[in-house]
Amino acid sequence: MTPHTLLLTARDTGAALQIGEIARSAWQYSSFTPVLYAAAPADRVLRGMGLEVVSVDTPVVSDTGSSDCEALFRTADEVLDMVKPDAILTGLSGHGAGIDEAIIARATGIPCYTFQDYWGDVNHLFDKIADCYFTLDESATRLTRERFHADACITGSPKHASYARLDTGILHKGMRDQLGVHDDDLVIGLFGQPIKQETDYLDNIECFAATFSQTAAKLIYRPHPDGSPEMTTKILKILDNRNIAPLNGAHTDLIEMLCGCDLVCSVFSSCNLDNIYLNYYSPAPLGLSVYLFLNDRMKDIHRTQTGQDHPPIVDEGFAVKCSDKGELLKILAGHKELRAQYWHRIRQALPDPEQAARKVLAKILQDLG
Repeated sequence: MTPHTLLLTARDTGAALQIGEIARSAWQYSSFTPVLYAAAPADRVLRGMGLEVVSVDTPVVSDTGSSDCEALFRTADEVLDMVKPDAILTGLSGHGAGIDEAIIARATGIPCYTFQDYWGDVNHLFDKIADCYFTLDESATRLTRERFHADACITGSPKHASYARLDTGILHKGMRDQLGVHDDDLVIGLFGQPIKQETDYLDNIECFAATFSQTAAKLIYRPHPDGSPEMTTKILKILDNRNIAPLNGAHTDLIEMLCGCDLVCSVFSSCNLDNIYLNYYSPAPLGLSVYLFLNDRMKDIHRTQTGQDHPPIVDEGFAVKCSDKGELLKILAGHKELRAQYWHRIRQALPDPEQAARKVLAKILQDLG
């Protein structure tokens, strides 16, 4: 039997890690010939995973009237003509449209799948969406079906299966030693995001900084790899105005940094979910994932993008959200007890990611007949 050609694409870091794990599994199937195409920074991530990938230099467009759409569609057509896939699996990125969305938009008569790594998120800028979305859990599946009437299949998170091989204790100690902090020091990680509503996002950061400045904690700040230097400069200025001198996490390994933090803070970065899975595999509590919704606009943006006021994982008892400065202060004060409480809950109830990639490939094979 001739193997099915599976075209996999990605364009951002989080998506690349998911797609890369699925590609690794696909190579173990005689039923598949996987072919990887990716835009930056996903191509670098995939090569770092030891995978063979073809890089594409494609723009990210924010509306369908952009002059860059023609170039984007031309590249997608060239990829489809060259690969002639039997099935397509793309990553998902929330800002604008790029190679993933263009491939789906231009594919005709080819089953298209997307791995959704944030609950209820569907990129529909080009109107045409994937035939099926692979989701993290039941909440994500429900949201996807309700909001977009799209088919969805629960698989769990493929990229987090690799965390089983990590020694989180060694990573925790190594990161703390590298930062020069003691066991009793409270270390908070602030993870940046390329949120296009810049003024609202910076106001959210200002609220965080105003609260943080009332503590003796240490802050490590990691800009998003897709973020602009200008955004980083503005955030550092906000922190400096509050006499906060953050440790620089820009070039620190993400997993090591997460393991070294007592609180992992972002608006709705995938880093929070990464941290939850690190806790799942850790024999002792690591950091607590905290979603920062410190102004109404961040809540509105999340609601618009996902259909929910906050990530469902908060309601499932795996993370916390902050709606105001008072809530953040309470979390800071009680972080040791909260970390232990949420670690126990995660270890008991979080879906095991070990079979996630296999579930994705099994669904595609089933559909291909």
